[in-house]
Amino acid sequence: MWTNVELLSQPDVPLWVRGLAAVLALVASWWLVHTDAIRGLLGNSVAALSLGIVAVFVIRGTHQPLGLWPGRPLRSGFSMVWAMAAAGSAAGLIALAGSNAAVTETVRRLLSENLGIVLLVMVGAVGWALGLGLVRQRRYARWYGLAVISGLTPVVVSRLLGWSALPSGSVAVPSPGLYAFLFWVVADTSRMLVTEELAFRRMLIGRPDRAGMIVVLGAAVVSAIWLPLVGPDASPIAWQLVHGLAVASVAGGLYVLSGSLLVAALYHGVYLALLTSFVVPAGATPALAIQAPVGTVLVTMAVAVLLVGFGARERGWIGQLVERRARDAAGD
Repeated sequence: MWTNVELLSQPDVPLWVRGLAAVLALVASWWLVHTDAIRGLLGNSVAALSLGIVAVFVIRGTHQPLGLWPGRPLRSGFSMVWAMAAAGSAAGLIALAGSNAAVTETVRRLLSENLGIVLLVMVGAVGWALGLGLVRQRRYARWYGLAVISGLTPVVVSRLLGWSALPSGSVAVPSPGLYAFLFWVVADTSRMLVTEELAFRRMLIGRPDRAGMIVVLGAAVVSAIWLPLVGPDASPIAWQLVHGLAVASVAGGLYVLSGSLLVAALYHGVYLALLTSFVVPAGATPALAIQAPVGTVLVTMAVAVLLVGFGARERGWIGQLVERRARDAAGD
C-alpha cells in the first residue's frame, strides 16, 4: 500500500531493473509453460503465476510499496461493509452463473486442469476486498465507470456493426453467453490484479504519478510479446501482438491517469470476460491469450489512441518529449 510519506520520499524502481525484470518475466513464463512436470500441476496458468511472483520480488526487493490499491485517500478505519459488499457481490455473481450447466462444467475443468487460475482468483479477490475496505472510492468512481465502458465498447460495437469476423487462420467457436460473462467478470478482474496488472503495469510502468508515455507504451509492448509466448491461441502471432498491444495500452493509460491498479484490473477483467463469453466454447478452459474478432481489436486500438492522447494532453507527455529532445540537442 502507498502512504503519503512513501509517495513523497521513495524513488521509483530504476528503469534498468524494470528492463531486466521484463526479460526475466518473459523467460520464466516461457520456461514454465514448456516444462511438463510443472504445467501438469497447475495448467497453463503457471505463466500467469510466474508474473505475480516476479513482480512481487522485484517491487518489494527494491523497497517499493506493492501498490495493489492506491494509497490515498485512506479511510479512517478498515471498512468491513465495503469489503463484505465486494465479497458478497462476487459470490452472488458466481452463484448466479453457477446455475448454468456450461459454467459449472467450466469450473469443474478449472479445478481439475488449471488449478492455478483458481488460486489466482482467490488471491486477487482478497486484494480487491482489502483495497475497497482501506481506500475511499468516491474519487475513483468515474475511472471505474470509464474502465467498464472501455472494456465493453470494443465487443459491443463490433457486434452491432457486424464486425465479427475473426482474423485469417482463426477458428470460430460457439459462445457460452451471459452466464459465462457473469462468472468470468469476477474471475478475470480478480486474477488480473495479481498477475498481468501487477507485473506489466505496476512493475514495468512504475508509480503512476511519475510515468511517461514512452514507459507506458514500452510496458504494453512487453505485455503484447508475453501473450503469444505463453498462450495457446488459434490466431496468427502478428494478430495476437496487435491485439495484446492495444489492450495493454488501454490498461496502462487507465492505470496512469487514474492512479489505481484496481481500475486497470477492472477494465482488463471486463474486456476479457466479455470476449471470453463470445469466443470460448462452453465447458472449455480459456487460453491465456484469446482470439478476438477484427472489429473488436480495431475499436480497442481506437480506445487506446484516445486514452493515450488524453494522457498526452493532461499529463503533458508530448511537451516533456519535446523539451527532452531540445535539451539533448543543446547538450550536443
